[in-house]
Amino acid sequence: MPDDAGMQPAPEDNKALRRKNGTRITVTIPPDQYQEILQLAKNRKVSGSWVVRDAVDKYLEKIHLEGPAAQEEKL
Repeated sequence: MPDDAGMQPAPEDNKALRRKNGTRITVTIPPDQYQEILQLAKNRKVSGSWVVRDAVDKYLEKIHLEGPAAQEEKL
């Protein structure tokens, strides 16, 4: 499967500037999750990296909306 090179961010992605100045992180995920990410990316015509960034953005937004008390309960 090709890598993320040359893929364009999704039109609704308004975080492109932040990513330009972003920091890299490396994670290891199970092969089935990796394949699912690649399939989502292909279906949406975006990169696998975009899918992961979008998921992280949504997760962090959800955590912030829940508030500090909910965050502490989950730790």
